[in-house]
Amino acid sequence: MLASILLTILASVVFALSLDDTPANPLNAAIQEQITSQNEIAHTITMDWSAIESFYAERKFTPIWADITGPNSRATYLRQTIHGADQEGLDPEDYHLSTIEQLWHKQTAADLAALDILLTDSFFRYVLDVRMGRVSPIDVDPQWHIAAPVINMVTMLRQALKANDFEEALRKLPPPHPGYRRLRDALTKYRLVAQGGGWPVLTLNSTLRFDMRHTEVAQLRARLIAEGNLPDTKVEDAQHFDQGLKYAVERFQVRHGLKMDGVVGPSTRAALNIPVTQRIAQIKLNMERWRWLPRTLGRRYLIVNTAAYELTAFEDEQIRFTMWVVIGKEERQTPAIGGSMHTVVINPYWTVPMKLVFEDLIPAQLRNKNYLKQKGIRVYANLAKNIEVDPRKLDWKSFSKETFPYVLRQDPGPDNPLGRIKFLFNNEFEIYLHDTPKRRLFDKKIRTFSSGCIRVEAPLPLAEFLLADKPRWDRTAIVKAIDSGKTRDIKVAKSVPIYLLYLTSWVGPDGAVYFYSDVYGRDEPLQHCVSNEE
Repeated sequence: MLASILLTILASVVFALSLDDTPANPLNAAIQEQITSQNEIAHTITMDWSAIESFYAERKFTPIWADITGPNSRATYLRQTIHGADQEGLDPEDYHLSTIEQLWHKQTAADLAALDILLTDSFFRYVLDVRMGRVSPIDVDPQWHIAAPVINMVTMLRQALKANDFEEALRKLPPPHPGYRRLRDALTKYRLVAQGGGWPVLTLNSTLRFDMRHTEVAQLRARLIAEGNLPDTKVEDAQHFDQGLKYAVERFQVRHGLKMDGVVGPSTRAALNIPVTQRIAQIKLNMERWRWLPRTLGRRYLIVNTAAYELTAFEDEQIRFTMWVVIGKEERQTPAIGGSMHTVVINPYWTVPMKLVFEDLIPAQLRNKNYLKQKGIRVYANLAKNIEVDPRKLDWKSFSKETFPYVLRQDPGPDNPLGRIKFLFNNEFEIYLHDTPKRRLFDKKIRTFSSGCIRVEAPLPLAEFLLADKPRWDRTAIVKAIDSGKTRDIKVAKSVPIYLLYLTSWVGPDGAVYFYSDVYGRDEPLQHCVSNEE
């Protein structure tokens, strides 16, 4: 009888407990209560309650960052990471830093629960910003078409908590690319310059050149020393434009995309007078762009930085070579895209895009009925069956893009706009890289002359790089194939990733910081959006 009574009492207790999901631990209970009520700390902080509730519910509201005695070691390192968020070009206050500091030494269960929840939301926010970017590229740059990284912040927290080294897991959150890390180092350097009062402004309008003496030369010297372009060594006459100063001016000009003549004229003066705060903002914008990229770029890959008019080939994160490129005109901008190089075409035909047919070739043909013949451009009624028509007999005024029945194609040869080699990669815009007969364009400082595709300065090294896994296609074989005059498609054995980016600030392996003109005007909308986020 007694056993029966005890079993009845035990069953009643179990049933009562099943009706009460409140955790027995006071800190767990406080976390559950605050999540259930969505108690925003001091009613001033907006948090991702959905993600917070999902995460804590699966762990029965067990705290992550604290116990009843206070914050744990994980919390301490996350707090340090938030303090150092400015090193990543981020604002620590975006991650609740002030409120975390207010709660850090509190001892009540309610305060510790609030701190735990707050640190979790801080982690979520930091992960999203440092791994994917503060803003979505599609919101600020309609020409950016590289798929953004996709992450789940709750999953990221789970993985970080399971890691053998939580601190290392946090350190690995920012982009691993050398280009990003070098910009981060440059940000620190330029902030130190700003903390020191910035650099001098050249106030006069004189042109300064080698071997002259001028009062403003001393200002120029101080300006270049402040940015690290000139060693801070004692000179006999600070107002004398000596050879060392000329070299420093030339280095500055190279790093700012200016004509390298060692002369401080209007363009160089304007670049010198851009304040350090603006350069800091420019560095931060380009750190943001790096956060939009995939975490892994590939063992061997190409980056075309359209803002710098430059292609760089990488292998095991080492630069193999660089070359100048020509990019799209302002009205036909080269987009930011990614893809995989898959084919090298020797002696390519040029099939004229419909846009160029109507915008360029038809107007030229109307002015000169022999234009297409003279350029070696053939008009095909059926390209597959090689049915060609005489362009002089067509009524070019009668055509529209919707009803145009012909294909225009130029034969391979020295006048072909694609030159002797074309490089194909998969993308939705029909963008490719190619040689060009217009070599003089590479001597220009501003090289926006194409219709969107990329013209490369040195096609042979690029072809060798892409065909490195096909030993029979060395430099000699490639040249021989070109000389044959025959069109040939050579498949790349292992496709090579390529990224067409727009980076107005770049840091070389030697630490030299380069700033480029915002030729496509893409910095301002990004800056505006980022500023609104702050």
